[in-house]
Amino acid sequence: FTEGGFKHHIEIEHKPLSYIYYLHYLKTTDKTDFTGVDTAVFTKLENHNSIDDDRASWLPVGRALSLRQHEQEQKKEKILQQQEVTNQVSLMLTQHKHEVKEQLAAAVQTILLQVEKMNDSILPIRGRKSIS
Repeated sequence: FTEGGFKHHIEIEHKPLSYIYYLHYLKTTDKTDFTGVDTAVFTKLENHNSIDDDRASWLPVGRALSLRQHEQEQKKEKILQQQEVTNQVSLMLTQHKHEVKEQLAAAVQTILLQVEKMNDSILPIRGRKSIS
């Protein structure tokens, strides 16, 4: 999960005392001094009689920053791997292109030499006068 394990995740990344301090802040602060987030959390905490009791929905359950960071690192690693494969394929295609060009040039040269030989052998025949 994280480098230090679940205990590290709970004790260091979540800092449970910070949640207690925050709840105390909400209980003791004048509502007009709240931010938008404070108001939303306070409202959730106060509306515990509602049918959809979502008082704890403001807590980061299943939304750990370290988990997001890990997912982002995995995505970056995958992108880097894909870029490496793409670069290798591109290099291979470039090399193959040069090889094909060389082979094609050699084949054209061979054909031209054969055509030249055929022309040399045909010209003397054309140059003879027929005896009739």
